[in-house]
Amino acid sequence: MAGHFKAISGIDPLTINQNIMNEKSAAEFEDAYFTAFSKAYPLREPAVQMKDGHAWVSPEDNGFFDIQVFHPRFNTAHGRPGYFTLDGTRKPVPIKLRKPYTGMLYRHLLPENITLTPCRQTSWY
Repeated sequence: MAGHFKAISGIDPLTINQNIMNEKSAAEFEDAYFTAFSKAYPLREPAVQMKDGHAWVSPEDNGFFDIQVFHPRFNTAHGRPGYFTLDGTRKPVPIKLRKPYTGMLYRHLLPENITLTPCRQTSWY
């Protein structure tokens, strides 16, 4: 989109990529630079790597983005990414079902209208 914007306006916009240098569902899907960097320098917050006073962008992505943001690996809590806890404001709540259940469980906040999108959906098997 930035390339199209530049072509029609003549303005070269600042482009920031935040979806390459982060943890994926499996290691084989991660960028090799992210994997190497996160092992050498474990992050606690998102960071931009600098080289010679400029934001570093991986060689494969150089020219496509001006800045690449490296995100820290997830800390898991209860088998889910730790950010789901929202700094401890969300707490897991165990539930007991009256009978075996397979399907989707939807959770709504009260007095939320039940026709709205639920705040949480969980597959139950």
